[in-house]
Amino acid sequence: MAGAAHLSLVLFAALSIATSQLSAQSGGCAQCHAEIAANYARTGMGRSFSRLTAQTNRADFLRENTFLHEASDRYYEAVERGGLFYLRRWQQDAEGRRFNLVEKRIDYALGSGNHAVGFLHRTPDGRLLQLPLSWYSANGGYWAMAPGYDRPDHADFRRDVDLECLFCHNAYPDEDRQEIPDAAVRFSGELPEGVDCARCHGVASGHAEAARRGDAAAVRSTVLNPARLSRERSLEVCMQCHLETTTNLLPHALRRSGRGYFSYDPAEPLADYVLHFDHAAGQEDKFEVVSAVYRLRQSKCFARSPMTCTTCHDPHHIERGAAGRERHNAVCKSCHETKLADEGVHVRQADCVACHMPQRVADDALHVRMTDHRILARPLVAAEPAAADETGGAAYQGPVALYYPDKRPRSPNFVLDLALAQVKDFANLSAGLPALAQAIERFAPRDPRYSYFLGEGLRRQGRATEAARAYRAALSVEQSYWPAGLGLGLALAAAGDLDDAATALAQAFVASGVAVAVAVALADVHYRLGRLEE
Repeated sequence: MAGAAHLSLVLFAALSIATSQLSAQSGGCAQCHAEIAANYARTGMGRSFSRLTAQTNRADFLRENTFLHEASDRYYEAVERGGLFYLRRWQQDAEGRRFNLVEKRIDYALGSGNHAVGFLHRTPDGRLLQLPLSWYSANGGYWAMAPGYDRPDHADFRRDVDLECLFCHNAYPDEDRQEIPDAAVRFSGELPEGVDCARCHGVASGHAEAARRGDAAAVRSTVLNPARLSRERSLEVCMQCHLETTTNLLPHALRRSGRGYFSYDPAEPLADYVLHFDHAAGQEDKFEVVSAVYRLRQSKCFARSPMTCTTCHDPHHIERGAAGRERHNAVCKSCHETKLADEGVHVRQADCVACHMPQRVADDALHVRMTDHRILARPLVAAEPAAADETGGAAYQGPVALYYPDKRPRSPNFVLDLALAQVKDFANLSAGLPALAQAIERFAPRDPRYSYFLGEGLRRQGRATEAARAYRAALSVEQSYWPAGLGLGLALAAAGDLDDAATALAQAFVASGVAVAVAVALADVHYRLGRLEE
């Protein structure tokens, strides 16, 4: 949920998603697999998203629950009142008098609490807003700013939770899987609570029905067991959420054309759903919160053995503390014990993981220590990130390289997607814009995103007339694709064509329903035209 860097990341859509309390896709797995389900419910994935109640709360709302964020000159207080939870914000004048006071109810907890818990507010119209304070579990627990908020100009109570966040923090909601890219979402009904069985095993309704019929062959064939997959495909089941090359804008990943956020089936190759991208070669030494697979794939242990994530981790039962160390050390010794005995120089009874996979402060979350999954024979002593200020440096400028899959897909859409990756977050416009324009002309995709992002890149370079043509091309593919209508209006306004800009923005406003960005742009054009009443 990185901060917005261009127009597409501030768009708002009134997309209504109907959800159910329980994930129907899991098919009532606990009825037959009660022990596994009970153990899984205690794992981080099982506790990744929940309604905040006295029973699910893992933070301390009573002691040391006030936090001053000096960079933004705001006070925050986590409050429990009448069985409900709230986050209060205010500022103070020189005499200590409070002003700019706002309070939001906390409706959901985001995260298991193993490292941290974030908090969400659900608005009356169904949007989810991330709240700026999080609870961190280290050192007995403490309150501090949420990741991305340690900066003077943070989003405060205005950051919409997008579908990319929910994809990995929760089960699929029960909806039609048709989302507008990069748009905020409205939910109706109850949300699922926690990553469910279907995320790794696929939709289980047919499996459950076969079990009721006593059809043993169908029981096996109607559910996915990742343990029976090839090494590559087994890893991909984990990689759907545990692979992120960077949180910085590249983009790090692009969903394939026509794929909604919640359309991935673990039975299919991951590259059919999403392509992963990275910085150009030479910038691989990144350690971030979701870098487990990225770092693991850099390890000689990974390259020279058939290991997967489940070599060390049982996803149904995550052992921690002494039991976890014993399990992980046993895995290491299963390969290395003979060599260590022959060399006779290694410390006996050592904690393999503590030395060779140390916990470090993540570059993109300054209040948590994560296990570095890059296994090194002689671990390097890495410098910890400095001050808790997430303003960051200049945005990356340079080629965006395909990271995964390892082999380039053979399809016209890949040519389009590789060009789009150069343009989407403006990393490589000089090479990406002509490549994307040529690919659009050659393949004529029936997906408005390609021409839309071409327009975004052109407008970024101040080429308003060319950008307007690209936006019109996107609208010719899908007239209701209102982000292109917004871009068209802004490009026309930049070119001085205010009347046509007003027309384009008015159409985009109707198509979007309640897009704030469109309303602001339309109001600005009316003001410039002297139409103050509009």
